[in-house]
Amino acid sequence: MTEKPPPDWVIPKRTIAVATMQRSGSNLLGELISQSDRLGHPGEYFSSHVLKVIAPGRGKTIIDRCLIARERGESTNGVVGIKFFPEQFPTPRTGIRFSEWFGTPTWIRLRRRDVLGQSISFVMARQQQAFISAATPKFDPVYSAEDISRTISELCVRDGRWSAYFARIGIEPLEIVYEDLEEDPERAIKAIAAAAEIDLGDFRLAPPRRFQKQRTALNQEWRERFLKEMGDPDLFSAPGRPVRGWLGSILYRTQPQPRPRK
Repeated sequence: MTEKPPPDWVIPKRTIAVATMQRSGSNLLGELISQSDRLGHPGEYFSSHVLKVIAPGRGKTIIDRCLIARERGESTNGVVGIKFFPEQFPTPRTGIRFSEWFGTPTWIRLRRRDVLGQSISFVMARQQQAFISAATPKFDPVYSAEDISRTISELCVRDGRWSAYFARIGIEPLEIVYEDLEEDPERAIKAIAAAAEIDLGDFRLAPPRRFQKQRTALNQEWRERFLKEMGDPDLFSAPGRPVRGWLGSILYRTQPQPRPRK
Protein backbone atom coordinates (compact mmCIF):
# COMPACT_ATOMS: atom_id res chain seq x y z
CA MET A 1 0.00 0.00 0.00
CA THR A 2 1.34 3.43 -0.92
CA GLU A 3 0.96 6.64 1.03
CA LYS A 4 -1.10 9.38 -0.62
CA PRO A 5 -0.19 13.07 -0.32
CA PRO A 6 -2.13 14.98 2.37
CA PRO A 7 -5.23 16.90 1.22
CA ASP A 8 -3.41 20.26 1.26
CA TRP A 9 -0.47 18.97 -0.80
CA VAL A 10 0.04 20.71 -4.15
CA ILE A 11 2.31 19.08 -6.74
CA PRO A 12 5.26 21.41 -7.36
CA LYS A 13 5.17 23.70 -10.37
CA ARG A 14 8.14 21.75 -11.69
CA THR A 15 10.41 19.08 -10.24
CA ILE A 16 14.00 18.85 -11.43
CA ALA A 17 15.50 15.44 -10.59
CA VAL A 18 19.24 14.87 -10.86
CA ALA A 19 20.10 11.22 -11.57
CA THR A 20 23.71 10.58 -10.69
CA MET A 21 26.25 8.53 -8.74
CA GLN A 22 28.92 9.10 -6.13
CA ARG A 23 31.96 11.22 -7.03
CA SER A 24 30.36 12.62 -10.17
CA GLY A 25 30.36 16.28 -9.13
CA SER A 26 26.74 16.23 -7.97
CA ASN A 27 27.40 18.47 -4.96
CA LEU A 28 29.02 21.02 -7.25
CA LEU A 29 26.11 20.86 -9.70
CA GLY A 30 23.64 21.19 -6.85
CA GLU A 31 25.33 24.35 -5.59
CA LEU A 32 25.40 25.87 -9.07
CA ILE A 33 21.73 25.03 -9.66
CA SER A 34 20.79 26.57 -6.31
CA GLN A 35 22.45 29.90 -7.12
CA SER A 36 19.64 30.99 -9.42
CA ASP A 37 16.87 30.25 -6.88
CA ARG A 38 14.83 29.34 -9.96
CA LEU A 39 15.70 25.67 -10.46
CA GLY A 40 15.16 24.31 -6.97
CA HIS A 41 17.82 23.28 -4.46
CA PRO A 42 18.81 19.66 -5.23
CA GLY A 43 19.78 17.51 -2.27
CA GLU A 44 19.70 13.87 -1.18
CA TYR A 45 16.40 14.21 0.64
CA PHE A 46 15.67 10.48 0.39
CA SER A 47 18.99 9.40 1.95
CA SER A 48 18.77 8.41 5.62
CA HIS A 49 22.49 9.12 6.05
CA VAL A 50 22.21 12.66 4.69
CA LEU A 51 19.01 13.43 6.58
CA LYS A 52 20.75 12.67 9.87
CA VAL A 53 22.96 15.66 9.11
CA ILE A 54 20.60 18.16 7.48
CA ALA A 55 17.41 17.27 9.40
CA PRO A 56 18.31 15.54 12.69
CA GLY A 57 15.45 13.53 14.14
CA ARG A 58 13.41 13.67 10.95
CA GLY A 59 13.03 11.60 7.81
CA LYS A 60 12.11 8.33 9.53
CA THR A 61 9.01 7.93 7.35
CA ILE A 62 8.69 8.24 3.59
CA ILE A 63 6.05 10.96 4.05
CA ASP A 64 8.41 13.05 6.15
CA ARG A 65 11.10 12.66 3.50
CA CYS A 66 8.70 14.02 0.91
CA LEU A 67 7.95 16.96 3.19
CA ILE A 68 11.66 17.63 3.71
CA ALA A 69 12.27 17.49 -0.05
CA ARG A 70 9.55 20.11 -0.52
CA GLU A 71 10.75 22.32 2.33
CA ARG A 72 14.44 22.28 1.48
CA GLY A 73 14.38 21.61 -2.24
CA GLU A 74 11.93 24.31 -3.33
CA SER A 75 13.08 27.64 -4.78
CA THR A 76 11.01 30.81 -4.47
CA ASN A 77 9.26 30.21 -7.81
CA GLY A 78 7.82 26.85 -6.72
CA VAL A 79 10.37 24.58 -8.46
CA VAL A 80 11.68 21.63 -6.44
CA GLY A 81 15.14 20.11 -6.97
CA ILE A 82 16.05 16.61 -5.77
CA LYS A 83 19.18 14.52 -6.27
CA PHE A 84 19.12 10.73 -6.45
CA PHE A 85 21.65 7.96 -6.45
CA PRO A 86 19.99 4.88 -7.99
CA GLU A 87 19.39 3.17 -4.66
CA GLN A 88 17.63 6.26 -3.25
CA PHE A 89 14.78 6.69 -5.74
CA PRO A 90 11.46 6.15 -3.90
CA THR A 91 9.10 3.56 -5.39
CA PRO A 92 5.83 1.88 -4.38
CA ARG A 93 7.99 -0.67 -2.56
CA THR A 94 9.25 2.11 -0.30
CA GLY A 95 5.75 3.46 0.23
CA ILE A 96 4.92 6.15 -2.36
CA ARG A 97 4.36 6.79 -6.02
CA PHE A 98 6.78 9.60 -6.70
CA SER A 99 4.63 11.09 -9.48
CA GLU A 100 1.68 11.52 -7.11
CA TRP A 101 3.81 13.77 -4.92
CA PHE A 102 6.13 15.52 -7.36
CA GLY A 103 4.60 15.09 -10.81
CA THR A 104 6.63 14.17 -13.87
CA PRO A 105 10.15 15.47 -13.27
CA THR A 106 12.57 17.02 -15.68
CA TRP A 107 15.40 14.48 -15.49
CA ILE A 108 19.03 15.59 -15.52
CA ARG A 109 21.59 12.81 -15.78
CA LEU A 110 25.02 13.73 -14.44
CA ARG A 111 27.87 11.40 -15.35
CA ARG A 112 31.63 11.43 -15.21
CA ARG A 113 33.60 10.61 -18.35
CA ASP A 114 36.67 9.52 -16.38
CA VAL A 115 35.34 6.43 -14.59
CA LEU A 116 38.79 5.42 -13.35
CA GLY A 117 39.27 8.84 -11.78
CA GLN A 118 35.78 8.63 -10.30
CA SER A 119 36.55 5.22 -8.81
CA ILE A 120 39.85 6.35 -7.28
CA SER A 121 38.09 9.36 -5.79
CA PHE A 122 35.31 7.14 -4.38
CA VAL A 123 37.80 4.71 -2.82
CA MET A 124 39.67 7.59 -1.18
CA ALA A 125 36.48 9.22 0.09
CA ARG A 126 35.20 5.99 1.62
CA GLN A 127 38.53 5.25 3.27
CA GLN A 128 38.88 8.78 4.62
CA GLN A 129 35.18 9.08 5.48
CA ALA A 130 35.24 12.53 3.86
CA PHE A 131 32.86 13.00 0.94
CA ILE A 132 33.00 16.79 0.56
CA SER A 133 35.90 19.23 0.56
CA ALA A 134 34.76 20.80 3.84
CA ALA A 135 34.95 17.48 5.71
CA THR A 136 38.02 16.59 7.79
CA PRO A 137 39.47 13.21 6.74
CA LYS A 138 39.51 10.69 9.58
CA PHE A 139 41.94 8.26 7.96
CA ASP A 140 44.87 8.26 5.60
CA PRO A 141 43.98 6.40 2.39
CA VAL A 142 45.81 3.20 1.49
CA TYR A 143 46.20 2.12 -2.14
CA SER A 144 44.46 -1.08 -3.21
CA ALA A 145 44.25 -2.08 -6.86
CA GLU A 146 41.53 -4.62 -6.03
CA ASP A 147 39.43 -2.00 -4.27
CA ILE A 148 39.73 0.38 -7.22
CA SER A 149 38.91 -2.39 -9.71
CA ARG A 150 35.90 -3.49 -7.65
CA THR A 151 34.70 0.11 -7.45
CA ILE A 152 34.94 0.55 -11.24
CA SER A 153 32.60 -2.43 -11.64
CA GLU A 154 30.31 -1.13 -8.90
CA LEU A 155 29.95 2.29 -10.52
CA CYS A 156 29.34 0.80 -13.96
CA VAL A 157 26.54 -1.36 -12.54
CA ARG A 158 24.94 1.64 -10.82
CA ASP A 159 25.18 3.70 -13.98
CA GLY A 160 23.53 0.84 -15.84
CA ARG A 161 20.59 0.97 -13.45
CA TRP A 162 19.86 4.52 -14.57
CA SER A 163 20.21 3.50 -18.22
CA ALA A 164 17.74 0.66 -17.70
CA TYR A 165 15.27 2.93 -15.89
CA PHE A 166 15.25 5.61 -18.57
CA ALA A 167 15.03 3.02 -21.35
CA ARG A 168 12.06 1.33 -19.66
CA ILE A 169 10.06 4.54 -19.21
CA GLY A 170 10.99 5.79 -22.68
CA ILE A 171 12.66 9.12 -21.96
CA GLU A 172 15.99 10.70 -22.75
CA PRO A 173 17.20 12.83 -19.84
CA LEU A 174 19.33 15.90 -20.34
CA GLU A 175 22.87 14.56 -20.01
CA ILE A 176 25.58 16.62 -18.34
CA VAL A 177 29.16 15.39 -18.15
CA TYR A 178 31.15 16.42 -15.09
CA GLU A 179 34.24 17.35 -17.07
CA ASP A 180 32.14 19.63 -19.32
CA LEU A 181 30.46 21.12 -16.24
CA GLU A 182 33.87 22.06 -14.86
CA GLU A 183 34.84 23.72 -18.12
CA ASP A 184 31.62 25.69 -18.71
CA PRO A 185 29.24 25.60 -15.72
CA GLU A 186 27.04 28.44 -16.97
CA ARG A 187 26.26 26.55 -20.16
CA ALA A 188 25.15 23.53 -18.12
CA ILE A 189 22.83 25.59 -15.91
CA LYS A 190 21.27 27.30 -18.91
CA ALA A 191 20.72 23.90 -20.54
CA ILE A 192 18.91 22.68 -17.41
CA ALA A 193 16.72 25.80 -17.38
CA ALA A 194 15.89 25.29 -21.07
CA ALA A 195 15.01 21.62 -20.50
CA ALA A 196 12.70 22.61 -17.62
CA GLU A 197 11.30 25.57 -19.60
CA ILE A 198 12.27 28.05 -16.89
CA ASP A 199 13.43 31.60 -17.59
CA LEU A 200 16.58 32.54 -15.67
CA GLY A 201 16.46 36.19 -16.75
CA ASP A 202 19.87 37.88 -16.62
CA PHE A 203 21.25 35.36 -14.12
CA ARG A 204 25.03 34.99 -13.95
CA LEU A 205 26.86 32.28 -12.05
CA ALA A 206 29.27 33.08 -9.26
CA PRO A 207 32.22 30.79 -8.47
CA PRO A 208 31.13 27.92 -6.20
CA ARG A 209 31.97 28.44 -2.54
CA ARG A 210 30.88 25.34 -0.60
CA PHE A 211 32.36 22.58 -2.73
CA GLN A 212 35.86 22.45 -4.20
CA LYS A 213 37.89 19.75 -5.89
CA GLN A 214 39.29 17.10 -3.57
CA ARG A 215 41.79 15.82 -6.12
CA THR A 216 45.45 15.95 -5.14
CA ALA A 217 48.70 14.61 -6.56
CA LEU A 218 47.92 11.34 -4.78
CA ASN A 219 45.00 10.72 -7.15
CA GLN A 220 47.38 10.84 -10.11
CA GLU A 221 49.90 8.61 -8.34
CA TRP A 222 47.21 5.98 -7.74
CA ARG A 223 46.05 6.21 -11.35
CA GLU A 224 49.53 5.62 -12.74
CA ARG A 225 50.15 2.73 -10.34
CA PHE A 226 46.78 1.14 -11.09
CA LEU A 227 47.25 1.30 -14.86
CA LYS A 228 50.70 -0.23 -14.50
CA GLU A 229 49.37 -3.11 -12.41
CA MET A 230 45.91 -3.68 -13.93
CA GLY A 231 46.01 -2.12 -17.39
CA ASP A 232 46.80 -5.22 -19.45
CA PRO A 233 44.90 -4.62 -22.73
CA ASP A 234 44.84 -8.36 -23.46
CA LEU A 235 42.62 -9.06 -20.45
CA PHE A 236 38.95 -8.23 -21.01
CA SER A 237 38.13 -8.43 -17.29
CA ALA A 238 40.27 -7.44 -14.33
CA PRO A 239 42.36 -10.24 -12.77
CA GLY A 240 40.48 -12.10 -10.06
CA ARG A 241 36.75 -12.20 -9.45
CA PRO A 242 34.82 -10.13 -6.89
CA VAL A 243 33.61 -12.35 -4.05
CA ARG A 244 30.45 -11.40 -2.18
CA GLY A 245 28.99 -12.44 1.16
CA TRP A 246 30.90 -13.53 4.26
CA LEU A 247 33.88 -14.78 2.27
CA GLY A 248 34.13 -11.45 0.47
CA SER A 249 34.14 -9.69 3.84
CA ILE A 250 37.01 -11.88 5.05
CA LEU A 251 38.99 -11.29 1.88
CA TYR A 252 38.35 -7.56 2.10
CA ARG A 253 39.80 -7.46 5.61
CA THR A 254 43.02 -8.93 4.26
CA GLN A 255 43.45 -5.91 1.97
CA PRO A 256 45.37 -2.81 3.16
CA GLN A 257 43.16 -0.78 5.48
CA PRO A 258 43.15 3.01 5.92
CA ARG A 259 45.17 4.28 8.87
CA PRO A 260 43.57 6.63 11.44
CA ARG A 261 44.99 10.15 11.28
CA LYS A 262 46.97 11.28 14.28
